Amino acid sequence: MAVKRLLPLLLLAFALPAHATKFVGITVHWTAPTTNTDGTPCTDLAGFDLYYGTSPSALTHEVQIANPTQTSYVFTTPFTGPTYFALTAYTTSGAESAPSNVVEWSPPATLGQPVQLP
Repeated sequence: MAVKRLLPLLLLAFALPAHATKFVGITVHWTAPTTNTDGTPCTDLAGFDLYYGTSPSALTHEVQIANPTQTSYVFTTPFTGPTYFALTAYTTSGAESAPSNVVEWSPPATLGQPVQLP
């Protein structure tokens, strides 16, 4: 029997206060998959792996999120430079999706200025 694969997750979004005067955290949001790549309903989603690093090709850090209903994660430690993120979903049987698109976050040049993030 072939292992069903989940559809890759599509988007990571970031949130910072519009006029931050100090670092308060970065919240990464995503949309959980609802179907497998073969179009069948995703009924065995177990969680997510959030990968991040200093280069899109070197996502060397990982946060495992073992809750299939969780769709955000808050980083409370400041990043000192551009940071890249990608997400995978995994099933109860251990099958992992292809990674989402890689998204970049860069710290604002000056705290206190409006922040526009993708």
